[in-house]
Amino acid sequence: MMKPTQPSSNNLKLLRKLIDRRRQFAYFLDDPLPYHYEGSSVTQIIAKAEEEMWLSKLRSMTFEKLEVLDKLYQDQMEYIRISRAPDFLKRVEELTKELKS
Repeated sequence: MMKPTQPSSNNLKLLRKLIDRRRQFAYFLDDPLPYHYEGSSVTQIIAKAEEEMWLSKLRSMTFEKLEVLDKLYQDQMEYIRISRAPDFLKRVEELTKELKS
């Protein structure tokens, strides 16, 4: 298995997808509370949707999944950063020797 040393285009695509999914999820979080006090059919639709589609559970599950994806992405980027350390230290050593000469 090849160890990544820098973000690939796949990382950037994944990040764009995460951002897009987070944005879509934010639309889902739009507060329906004002409609509950209206007493109209919209209130009944919201109540039925909550009951039949388990919107609260869906909301929390989606949020948890986005958090896990965020953490996986952060872990991958941290791994890339750490894997660059030996090259960075070697270059610092080379520059230090050059400055001393």
